[in-house]
Amino acid sequence: MIWQNNPYSIPFAIAAVLMLPVAFAAWRRRAVPGALGLVGIALSSAYWAICSSLQWASADIFAQLFWFKAHYIGTHLLTFSTLVLIVHYTTQSHPFRKTKNYLPLLIVIAILQTLIWTNEGHGLFIR
Repeated sequence: MIWQNNPYSIPFAIAAVLMLPVAFAAWRRRAVPGALGLVGIALSSAYWAICSSLQWASADIFAQLFWFKAHYIGTHLLTFSTLVLIVHYTTQSHPFRKTKNYLPLLIVIAILQTLIWTNEGHGLFIR
């Protein structure tokens, strides 16, 4: 992989580093309602920021495309973690309190990831 000096990658790297203490602090308080959702939000945001930073720092178009596809994992898990945070923080007796009820959402995320990584065959996401 060929790397380039790009000032746009620095804020993403800083954001990724700043999200890790948030995830650690939320993990230490994981018994509090919504804490596990916050851990997911912090870790997926850090992953998204790292992938975006590496995308900006890559000079090769194929590496940029790889990191562009990889950052979608973070965005999908970010929305999923936000739902977990909202449900756990606001209610105590919601159907989504049970882990098995999250499975259909995770299957949708897996299907989306498969479509993103196989985009060259169908062109649904990137032209």
